[in-house]
Amino acid sequence: MAMEKLREASASERAREMIELRRKAEHDAATRLEDARLDGLEQGLQQGLQQGLQQGRDDAMREAAKRLRDAGVSDEAIQKATGLGPEDLD
Repeated sequence: MAMEKLREASASERAREMIELRRKAEHDAATRLEDARLDGLEQGLQQGLQQGLQQGRDDAMREAAKRLRDAGVSDEAIQKATGLGPEDLD
């Protein structure tokens, strides 16, 4: 009888350990998933910011080129000063 109680207690302890290990594994997996999601968001925001800044610089150069052209500056001089190509001056 005492041995049976000991076996039951031991089995219950193992079951609790297994449940705790599973809970920890699920928590770790959820944490890794959330970290990956946040990393992806951060990368996306950084990429979007860089693209937006580049677009703003490009737009500013084209606007400057337009003003220079309106002021009578040659396309060659505008290209040299702004780094824009001939297709950007159209």
